[in-house]
Amino acid sequence: MQQIFKTITGSFSALAFSFLLSTQICYAQADEDLYAMYEQTLEKYQSEQFEEAIKMALAIREKYPEEPAGVFGLLTTYQTMSRNYRVKMFDATIDSLLDLSVKLSKKAVKRNKKDGRNYFYLGCSYGFRCIERAKKKEWVAAFRDGSQAPKNFKKAVAYSPDFYDAYYGL
Repeated sequence: MQQIFKTITGSFSALAFSFLLSTQICYAQADEDLYAMYEQTLEKYQSEQFEEAIKMALAIREKYPEEPAGVFGLLTTYQTMSRNYRVKMFDATIDSLLDLSVKLSKKAVKRNKKDGRNYFYLGCSYGFRCIERAKKKEWVAAFRDGSQAPKNFKKAVAYSPDFYDAYYGL
């Protein structure tokens, strides 16, 4: 069980890192303003200016409330702070962001079933939620979420074969 958890954790950590480094592919078809805002979020996140990254992600959420990118920016920022500082004070926030990310990603898929990015967000959301549930020893829920992640990455690749981040999830 622990080996499976380590494998899942490693795969999704690499996936998140890859996602953060290749936003140009991810947002090739996105609105220019959203792209610029998310780019600023990444710059702040990558330079460990977490407070500024959170502000930018919240601005994305306010301007684009149905877009998963803002929630994903918040989620990865809080997960990194929690991991870097080895604190549990963000656990409730992370849990709620995970649920919201799944919800928004599902809606995004329904709005545009042929956008691989939407499936990527959904796959990441399920994968990260799987990790959090496994940490809490919620094995059945973790395996259920974990089984959904690869399906969505396969769809991401099928609809957007040039979107290379999705390949890391397979």
